[in-house]
Amino acid sequence: MEGIRYGIYLNDELLESKICLGDSLVFGPFWGNGTYRFYSNEGRWLTPSARVRWYDIFHDFDDFDHATPSTIQVPAQGGIVSTYCIINKDLDSLDFSTIQRIMNTDELIDGWPQKGQKIFLTVTKISQNQCRLDISMLCPPNVRDQSRSFDTGFLVCNGLETLTFTQPAGGVIVDGGLTGTWDSPTSDDFTLYLTNSQYGVTYTLYQNGIHLVQFEEGTGGSLSFGHFYGDQSHGVYTVKATYDGIDWWLSDSVSMTRQSDASGNNYKKETHYTSNSE
Repeated sequence: MEGIRYGIYLNDELLESKICLGDSLVFGPFWGNGTYRFYSNEGRWLTPSARVRWYDIFHDFDDFDHATPSTIQVPAQGGIVSTYCIINKDLDSLDFSTIQRIMNTDELIDGWPQKGQKIFLTVTKISQNQCRLDISMLCPPNVRDQSRSFDTGFLVCNGLETLTFTQPAGGVIVDGGLTGTWDSPTSDDFTLYLTNSQYGVTYTLYQNGIHLVQFEEGTGGSLSFGHFYGDQSHGVYTVKATYDGIDWWLSDSVSMTRQSDASGNNYKKETHYTSNSE
């Protein structure tokens, strides 16, 4: 309407405003993910709104040689699960690198990915007009008492259904096998590591139960806390695991004491020092 000022908002943040002169108004271009709405200086929101998702590029898929099932099961303990589809069109790998980056940040609407999930997208060119898209999901354990699912929004099942990863309840945080290794039979320097860690879980190392040394993110495999020097680093080490707002103290502990003290010499001839279970 002529004389009315209209503003366009992204997730309730004003991007641009213009006064209508009686003709159509053009806003943008914009590069943002979320819900776009218009507001007038008459004091009302205009309908309808427009919802934009970074992964809308996937909606162009309409010709498959191999389409993935619409639902992929993730173990309760988490891990990496993968699928792929063969698409009879040329895909831009840079586009999918951008989509992967955005989907693994807080810029994605609807709170996905949730609690540590990550997605990996890889485009491989097979021929001039055919590409393979590999889709992998990295999931932490589901420690809650309800199953959960992660809808990617990708129309990869013959262009009819979106790809969803589902994960049952029942996952637990497992002991990581905290281990200490001396540099040599006479050295006071050592390294500490977990033989096993889980994706999405944060592991915090404590010295003598009260001093926070450092924290590391789980890798799905072994996890190093690094190298420690001198007698000030000696003591009893324990690890607290944190995920989804819940803390667990791992049962393993390691006592690293001065090797030059006969009464406290805990060096063994094996390649590593065996953990003590509390």
